[in-house]
Amino acid sequence: MKSIAQQSTRSPRRMNLWIRTVIAGIVVIGCGDAICATGQDKPAGFHDAPATMDRIKNPYVGQPAAIQAGSALYAAHCASCHGGSAMGSGNVPALASVRVKQASAGALFWFITHGATENGMPAWGNLSSEQRWDLVTFVQSLGSEPSRAPGLLPAASASANIPENWPAPTPPFTDFRYESPGTTRKITVQDLPSPYATPSAGNGPEVVARPASAWPKAPPGFKVQLFASNLENPRLLRTAPNGDIFLAETGAGKLIVFRGIAANGQPRETHVFATGLNEPFGIAFYPAGTNPHWIYVGNTDEVVRFPFQVGDLQARGKPEHIADLPHGQGHSTRDIRFSPDGSRMYVSVGSGSNVDDPDTHPAEKNRADILVFRPDGSDMHVYASGIRNAVGLAIDPKTGALWCSVNERDGLGDWRPTTSRTWSKVDSMAGPGGIRELIRIPAMPGNTPSWPAAPSCRTFF
Repeated sequence: MKSIAQQSTRSPRRMNLWIRTVIAGIVVIGCGDAICATGQDKPAGFHDAPATMDRIKNPYVGQPAAIQAGSALYAAHCASCHGGSAMGSGNVPALASVRVKQASAGALFWFITHGATENGMPAWGNLSSEQRWDLVTFVQSLGSEPSRAPGLLPAASASANIPENWPAPTPPFTDFRYESPGTTRKITVQDLPSPYATPSAGNGPEVVARPASAWPKAPPGFKVQLFASNLENPRLLRTAPNGDIFLAETGAGKLIVFRGIAANGQPRETHVFATGLNEPFGIAFYPAGTNPHWIYVGNTDEVVRFPFQVGDLQARGKPEHIADLPHGQGHSTRDIRFSPDGSRMYVSVGSGSNVDDPDTHPAEKNRADILVFRPDGSDMHVYASGIRNAVGLAIDPKTGALWCSVNERDGLGDWRPTTSRTWSKVDSMAGPGGIRELIRIPAMPGNTPSWPAAPSCRTFF
């Protein structure tokens, strides 16, 4: 077996220093093209990387040649999912995120080597150790989360294979060229290929500057225009009783308040309500009505609340911890809703994996669930289980029923939607032991305009 040091001739002096550091801590040997750590591991860290990997230093850190080589490898192997500018998309994280930046070089190397195939991250152990370190060096060279300001985004490039030259899809399937608001197509299970008929492609989008002619279409009587921009992963909006709009700016760890609408359709005022939050998503005012006393926030690892009076543009104090939530890898969003009588707080917690069973994977305990608490965070139990990623929750104002949008399992093959992208009605009138009724309404097949990539939130209008 070759040692890692024997696989590279780049910067011998730095490599020798690195070898001495490793020998002083743990023994590292090359296992073919993989890296193996011996010794007693502490609890796992970044994506379950053994804690011993944190002691391993990047032998090429900051070296321009390694950054350039890593950039080329990234373009070839990673950009299709994480985006050409490493901004990520959907549930694929940005590589300049705080979590990635805080990970040790050794943990990144371990994760690149082993991957998490059940979550769509390939294992790149087939690359040489030097190539994997080049990828680590490139990732570590990225700045803070990239700005999505239009002036900093690459321009959309025209393709020789323009959509007008594509053949029309075979009914009942369609594509964006034939979509319009209000148009529906019925696709039944019989129209779909069998699961796993093909491998699932990783063909994520890349963020580019918006062409002048590109704009969402709206049904008659509605208009779409730009409201706010230059935000870091804005995920959820909720309206306060006085009309102020609260935004969870998840990537920045902030809550933003927009007040009023100017003549150009944009906010008259923009204020930062709170900072220092951990991937905030859910926002709920409590109690319901015109005079809430609290604003609850769903961080990825906890529920917190701030004292609140209608009209507040800045938090009155530090957040109060209400309840811990399961967290780690996988789905990070946590939405919050209260029952109509205010006695229960519902919190959605997505899975950490694609289809891992909590009975055999302890990390999935209380995940892929909707949890229910008292408003003070006590009396937690599972309200609805087996709901892989209930991103958005909503209460039907007429019936009081709890609804959720669900992103179900991935990886069933191309032209095969996930088991279901569903709007689920979870009857909130059941007793304290759990739900009385769960009605799943598939977003596909059958009753939506097209296959939603990952429906997020819903509202009653």
